[in-house]
Amino acid sequence: MRALQTHLGTLGIVLRVTLKVTHQYKLQVEQTVITDPRSFLLNGSMVQALQQHFWSYVGWYPHLGEGVLRTGTVVDSSTAGNASTDFLIAPFPKIFVPFFSALNQFAVEHPECSCDLEHLSMNTEKDSPPWVEGGHSVNPAVGFSHLILSGVCAPGQCAWDNGLRVEEMEIAVPFRRAQEALDFLVTFFNTTGAKLCFPLQGIWFRGAKGDDGLLSMGAQGEDRLVIGLTSWRPNLGQPRYHEQAYA
Repeated sequence: MRALQTHLGTLGIVLRVTLKVTHQYKLQVEQTVITDPRSFLLNGSMVQALQQHFWSYVGWYPHLGEGVLRTGTVVDSSTAGNASTDFLIAPFPKIFVPFFSALNQFAVEHPECSCDLEHLSMNTEKDSPPWVEGGHSVNPAVGFSHLILSGVCAPGQCAWDNGLRVEEMEIAVPFRRAQEALDFLVTFFNTTGAKLCFPLQGIWFRGAKGDDGLLSMGAQGEDRLVIGLTSWRPNLGQPRYHEQAYA
C-alpha cells in the first residue's frame, strides 16, 4: 500500500481513488527482429502492428539500423504456460549491471562510446527476450497478464539494486498523426549530421488505448502512439526521490 501513497502536487489533496479492475487473463507474447526498421516505420507496418495487437512494443536503434518487435495476444486462461517478464536480463546481474552502469557513466563523459554501448544493448535485446519460464528464456511465451505486463526480480537481484540508474521520457501522439511523427523521425535521422546513439533500449514505441483518465497517455478517449527513450542518470551516491520515499 505504500506505493499508493499520494502527495500534495498539481492535483491537490487526493481523498478518494477508484480502481478499475478486470478478470485475470493470459497473454501469448513473441519477439521478432526487425531487419529494416526504417522501412517498417515508413510504410505503415509499425502503426498497423501497434493498432492490431492487444499489446505491442517496438525498440528501434537508429544508428545500427536494427530493431525488435514484441506483440501480445490475449488467450484463454487455461492455455499452458506460466512465463513472466524478467527484469534481470543479464545472467549475472551483480557483475553485469555494475559493469554496464560504469560503461554508461564513461559514455556520459566520452559520448563517442555511446554507439558501442548501443550495439551491446541491441545484441542483448535481440539474443535475450525478456520472458522466462522454469529458469530459462522463452520466445514465444504464455503467462498471466500481471507477470507479462509487469515484471519480477528477486530482492537484491534487481537491476536498480546493483547500480542501474535511468530516467524514462515519453510523449504521446494521436494515431491519426502517428505516421506523420514517424516520417519526421526517420527524415531527421537520415539528414542530421550528428552521430546519435541510444545505448539504453534505443527509441521505443508502444500503443496507448484511449480512456477518460486525466493523467493517462490515452486521455480524451483517443488511441495514441507513445514514443519514449531511456537515458542514463547517475545518482552520484545519493538516493533518488522515490528511493527516499520507500526506503
